[in-house]
Amino acid sequence: MRATIEERERIMVFEIPRRDCNVLNVGHHSQLLNNWRVVATNATENTMLNVEICEAVSGLSVGIVQASGLTIAESDSVLRDYCDHAVAQVLQEGPAGGDEHRQHVRAMLRVGGFKPAGRNKPAQEYLARTVEKEGSLPAILNVVDLLNAVSLKSGLPISMLAADRLGASSLLRYGQQDESFVFNRAGQELSLTGLICWCSDQDGDFTPLGSPVKNSMAGKVTEKDTGIAVCVYAPAESVTGNELQRIADEFGDGLVRWCGATEYESDVVSCH
Repeated sequence: MRATIEERERIMVFEIPRRDCNVLNVGHHSQLLNNWRVVATNATENTMLNVEICEAVSGLSVGIVQASGLTIAESDSVLRDYCDHAVAQVLQEGPAGGDEHRQHVRAMLRVGGFKPAGRNKPAQEYLARTVEKEGSLPAILNVVDLLNAVSLKSGLPISMLAADRLGASSLLRYGQQDESFVFNRAGQELSLTGLICWCSDQDGDFTPLGSPVKNSMAGKVTEKDTGIAVCVYAPAESVTGNELQRIADEFGDGLVRWCGATEYESDVVSCH
């Protein structure tokens, strides 16, 4: 789905209308892609960003958003109001789906052998903990603030990568033994063994840049970027395709409204 700058005035601030979605799922049929067997894809002639899911990955659905023409800067007051509204909603009602939903997300991350606990908790749990302690979300950059609000409300981890570093083709697979990436300026590394990884095909070997826990410095979005790619990770057993599409479109609509995006595309890719 695509939204252009002309639609900006029709976007609702706190309530995005539900839309029908086209869930792309090729079930147990598979194809070989650079030695990774793929079972789900959104690839079409007109797709801005191709996303493939490796055969070994089960129970995963992802909402994909790609946007261009962005102006990445500090959030304006209206976006901060949106963030504050998300915080108030979560403090009163909790994230979508409650603790059962949180456990489903953790179970999704355990399938490949990863242990989502301690410092390796999925990203949205850190946001929930921050809100419990501070009563607010930190102000960073408009795209980051938007991501944090959507992730907090939905109870789902989200990756955001610079579009030019991810490239036009990407793969979701489990991290291999002893695989890791640097996730902060201090040079700390996240072990990716068994973790769902969002990988770039730019160098031909699907290098991990994002994950539901942390994202790599190599794919990090900065103020200089004008295009981004977003992946919302969801357990297929508890999040419907329509709900995931709604979340992806809420993110995309926010990019148009508050981050200067001239257009965005969104898809749902599901592998049961």
